[in-house]
Amino acid sequence: MFRTFLLTALAALLLLPSVAFGQEDATPRLEDLVPDHTFLFASVNDVSSMREQASRTAVMKLWQEPEVQQFLAPGMAMIEQQLAMLEKQTGHRLSELCGLLQGQLALAIIEYDPAYGPIPDAVALVDLGSQMESFKKAHAEMMAGVGDQISVSVVEYAGVSYQNVTLPIGLEISVGYLGNALVIASAPERMAGMIDAWKKGLPTSLAKSRTFQAVKRNTGGDGAWLNVFFNMESVLGFFGEQVDSMTMRAMDVLGVREIKALGIGSSFHGEGIRDTFFAYVPGEKVGIMGLMYTSPGDGTKLLSRVPANAFYASAGRVDLHELMGRVLEMLGEVEPGMLEQALAGLGQARDLLGLDIQQDLLLPFGEEMAFYAALPDGGGLIPDIVFMNRLRDPDKFLNSLGKLVLAAQEQMKNDRRVKVDLRSMEFMGKTIHYVHVGHKRGDPVPVMPSLYLDGNLVVMALYPQVLKDHIARGPNAPSILTRPDFARVLKGLPVGMDSLEYMDFNAGMRILYGTLAPIIQLAANDLDCPLDMAYLPRTETIAKHFFGGAWGMDLGEEGPALHSYTPMGLMPLMAVSMLPALFLSNSRASMPAEVIFAKPEPMPEHVKPEIEEPKTVPAAPGRRQLEEIYIGLLFHFAQTDKFPKDLGEMVASRAIEDAASLLLPGDEAPLTTASGQETSFAYVGPKPGFLTKGQESVIWVYERDGRPGGMRWVLFASGDIERITEADFQKLIEASRKAAK
Repeated sequence: MFRTFLLTALAALLLLPSVAFGQEDATPRLEDLVPDHTFLFASVNDVSSMREQASRTAVMKLWQEPEVQQFLAPGMAMIEQQLAMLEKQTGHRLSELCGLLQGQLALAIIEYDPAYGPIPDAVALVDLGSQMESFKKAHAEMMAGVGDQISVSVVEYAGVSYQNVTLPIGLEISVGYLGNALVIASAPERMAGMIDAWKKGLPTSLAKSRTFQAVKRNTGGDGAWLNVFFNMESVLGFFGEQVDSMTMRAMDVLGVREIKALGIGSSFHGEGIRDTFFAYVPGEKVGIMGLMYTSPGDGTKLLSRVPANAFYASAGRVDLHELMGRVLEMLGEVEPGMLEQALAGLGQARDLLGLDIQQDLLLPFGEEMAFYAALPDGGGLIPDIVFMNRLRDPDKFLNSLGKLVLAAQEQMKNDRRVKVDLRSMEFMGKTIHYVHVGHKRGDPVPVMPSLYLDGNLVVMALYPQVLKDHIARGPNAPSILTRPDFARVLKGLPVGMDSLEYMDFNAGMRILYGTLAPIIQLAANDLDCPLDMAYLPRTETIAKHFFGGAWGMDLGEEGPALHSYTPMGLMPLMAVSMLPALFLSNSRASMPAEVIFAKPEPMPEHVKPEIEEPKTVPAAPGRRQLEEIYIGLLFHFAQTDKFPKDLGEMVASRAIEDAASLLLPGDEAPLTTASGQETSFAYVGPKPGFLTKGQESVIWVYERDGRPGGMRWVLFASGDIERITEADFQKLIEASRKAAK
């Protein structure tokens, strides 16, 4: 839904003619032009300032590392080749067009009803600021190459001219200028509403909505580079009648209908980015929100007992006993049968263990708890994993622990090879309790759960040795609060978090990257990968640009806000996490050039080595033309939703810039296609472009005349371009022609 509209808006943005619209009034912001019931609103608040702020981040410094640039050079060359055809169509580099964006870049989905088609009632706004005239000039130059591919009609409304643009895929959108802002609307009716709002104002605009203001205030306000607003109240009201009664009851019990809106904000802070996820719940906190507010207050005090060498730590407040009771209560309200099943399961656990899960196991635990992972003080491969809790009832807790061991002994009584005991030992004035599992055959035991009490504080670990280190360290030892990296990332969060979570990305990157790099290097050898894994950047090159990340929950009166502060931000992180899958899914595509790296010569120690830049060699004739034909076929399909009947049709549709791309150098007598276009290549047909299992070897385009030595360049339906023997070609061509029919 959104993807279709965004592609449509982008197409209109690239194809819009340079015609003066609008008036000399101040440039509006999109939130002032759309109604308060708008479903979704997303805004990059100031593109020009975002560029400047992003340049100061640690990730940008990592990108500028020569080792990183060298490693990615072949991949960037592939991307540039894929964009070449689009740049030929527009006459401008995309970076130049993006450089013209100055102010707000925003999208609003006002309403969406699937019954009326895939395009929602939506509008996009691009504030061009002082670059308006340059933008119009670029449009005029681009329009010269568009030809008859789009249909444009000019409409006058309320003294403002705008255009209705019909795209090749049959969609009609409206495009115009309001002040220095380019506005793209999904329908003429919406454009008319935008013009009315711009000229007369909108009493019930989104900007004036209390809900919108509250969400924006809690997600960074005007200081955020990105704000996203999702109107839960409006969406549920619109689709409420379509929801069945049981689902509606579940939503009421879970408190979903009390959530008026959701928001996301992203802001630059120092060398990192703060992301905020906020749920606007101005009234009573019930359901899921009620569970979050079960134990309000500062839950970070136990961080003072987390050692300074911990690479992960979290602290907060949760009443496990009350939490379980509320969950059971909600199950009964949603569906009594679900509660009966849950109670039956708890009853079976009670019979097996001899104690009640809620009353005997969970009730002794207090609300204040913490968890951390650290590398052992003396070194080791397995990290120390520790859980801490301020117990509500230490005596009941130990009693329940004894019952658990007795239950285990009862289960093992018929197995003479295994013996389970609850044992104790003294260490530096503290009593360590641990569960000992004895195997008469000498089988190894993977863990030995252990704990000790310090007043009402229980400290639990997987091995007694971990607790010995914790006791020996003492309560006044340097904690994670004294760790410079922790203090650094804490400055990226608002003051007064109810709970905190910390991860040392620098240490994590050194461990994970250093471990995975050889594995990635080996795996990449089996792929048709344009990157040379031998040039993978060193661990230190990557790790030195990463610092820790922190997450904090703020349970405010207007609703909960989860703040995150990381070196690269969660939104870019999610985008980057998808790149490997996207890259590997297209790794079989042909490359624009073969990259050759020179072997580095040994350098004297006193000489600083310089990083060798990758060298490229041009693709051979035949391969080079097939690469451009392949891109042209894909571009033609993107324009028309179908593949051409013959190669000449791509020249007519400007999917290929000129006919020279269809000729081999020195070819004096090319053949002619049905459309009258001379070409050195034969086109099997459109169907191989839609691959099914077993069609990887289907030939799509091939050289009409073989080369000396009986070799011939072919483009397979998979996108691979290879030079094959005449014998192999004859075996494949007949099957390929049948597949094309």
